[in-house]
Amino acid sequence: MAERERRRWTRRETALAYRLYCELPFGKLHRNNERVIQMAQMLDRSPSSVALKLVNFAHLDPEQRARGIRGMSNVSALDREVTEFFTNDWDTAIVETTDDWTQMERDEEAAERTNGATEGIGSVKIRLTQRFFRRSVLAAYDFACCLCSIPTRELLIASHIMPWATAPKERTNPKNGLALCALHDRAFDAGLLTVSPAFTMRVSSEILCHEDIPVIKAAFVALNGSLMRPPTRFAPDPRFLTYHSREIFRP
Repeated sequence: MAERERRRWTRRETALAYRLYCELPFGKLHRNNERVIQMAQMLDRSPSSVALKLVNFAHLDPEQRARGIRGMSNVSALDREVTEFFTNDWDTAIVETTDDWTQMERDEEAAERTNGATEGIGSVKIRLTQRFFRRSVLAAYDFACCLCSIPTRELLIASHIMPWATAPKERTNPKNGLALCALHDRAFDAGLLTVSPAFTMRVSSEILCHEDIPVIKAAFVALNGSLMRPPTRFAPDPRFLTYHSREIFRP
């Protein structure tokens, strides 16, 4: 036990830990979390060791520090290097860690294959990168719609601010996502509502003209001009919000 705890973290291990850090809400970064235990088993480390590594990353997270959360201060140069690697090129970082990631999620993958068919490697990688985006975005908003606060996970979608076709290299970037309920996701994609770089919600006149309808009044009119609920990390990039407001939103 003591020997494996003294073993230095490799770049591969650190990258996998950072990926897990992104996918878990801050309050779940502890040794009793099932996914922390799974990673510990895969890396032949203790759950406590993995949990401490995750909290190290919080020390490097400016949004956590702004909230007064300092994390552990004993970060390494490798921790900083891996953090920069992810934040500078999310797509490459996620693809690079996906092969190892399948080991930890093999049981989950098997459970999802209800037709008995065998998926190609490419299909699995695409699905796992999509899963990373969903998990990291929803975790950043504490699994609730950032516009209406609905907390029912079955109704939540990690919505891209800039579409894949427009910004393919940002497809896995959590800063290109919003946690939205199904209704607001459809409206956002259609340009019927938007969020400004200042986090102000704006609703299209195409919807506001129906304000006499109770559901429209409750689900949209009440949002117009209000502030969305900010995430605990991975705040939307102002560039992406500006693009959506200018190019997709239908005033």
